[in-house]
Amino acid sequence: MSLKDYMEKVAVFSTREYLVACGNSQTNRNLLSRAVKKGKVLKIKRGLYASNAGMYQGVTHNKYSIVKAAVPDAVLCYDSAFELFVGQHNIVQRTVFFSATETKSFRFQGHEYLPFPIPVKRMKTRSYRQSDGSVVKGTTPEQTIVDSLVHPNRCLGIENVLRSISVVGSINTQELLGILRGSSTAVTARAGWILVQKQGQWQIPDTVIASLQRNIGSGPLYFTPDHAQAKGSYDKSWKLYFPEPIATMKAWING
Repeated sequence: MSLKDYMEKVAVFSTREYLVACGNSQTNRNLLSRAVKKGKVLKIKRGLYASNAGMYQGVTHNKYSIVKAAVPDAVLCYDSAFELFVGQHNIVQRTVFFSATETKSFRFQGHEYLPFPIPVKRMKTRSYRQSDGSVVKGTTPEQTIVDSLVHPNRCLGIENVLRSISVVGSINTQELLGILRGSSTAVTARAGWILVQKQGQWQIPDTVIASLQRNIGSGPLYFTPDHAQAKGSYDKSWKLYFPEPIATMKAWING
């Protein structure tokens, strides 16, 4: 297969994939380099390219295709995971993912691809099918909620976290409780407060909330890792200080 034919059939490809398809020769390597110089092929990062020919000329390439090709072990997380199952409150040009192999961020077509180290060995993940039939891997809703409560700044801040949670239709309560085991008392209290706000919609039993309250210790605890607290923003039942007035926090979580 010629490079011209390959570029018209394949949107995103690695050097290895191209050479396997077209022949591993210096001539084909030189043809790829020339195509990049002429703008027929766009360099995403070292060893990874996007076609700018045929039906791909001038298009914005699919971010999920790029992250899967660039980082085969990528697991979408934080706001990118929320985007998979609830949509996004803030329109941002970035995709974030956990990876055991990729440590450097990269940009392509104005979009940032940002890796984070995998936080736990037994992270809860699932596959999400996209409208084009492709499948991407991301953290589950329950894992995403807990991860975002641990590191809200990685998820564009606490307002974005709560607004994203506000449109989660349902959760697996037992899975959430399993993920919370071993979490800090602060994260447990944050999750418990959210369960109270969503108790009716998510059908959370009173016994679940009571069990979390028994595990938060004496406090005081804080809703964000920086210990920010607004005046009068203390919830006695969860021993929690909030970074914004409680009424504001409730408005975000309740949509």
